[in-house]
Amino acid sequence: MSKHQYGFTPQTSTIDIVMDLKDFLQDSLNDEQYVALIILYVNGDFDVAWLPSIVTSLKTLKSPRNLYKFCLS
Repeated sequence: MSKHQYGFTPQTSTIDIVMDLKDFLQDSLNDEQYVALIILYVNGDFDVAWLPSIVTSLKTLKSPRNLYKFCLS
């Protein structure tokens, strides 16, 4: 498996890929290299997520109220 695989991989999260991206961009800019970023969004990628569990987790983790309310709408 590639070390660049983040989704569906134990012990990884969105934070990991964002931090790796930040480090890559910073290194490239420090070396005065050009950088291009292409982001692919797949519509429906969260269609199988079970909303009641997400909402319960947000409440349990005392997430910001606006995020909790956003999931309810």
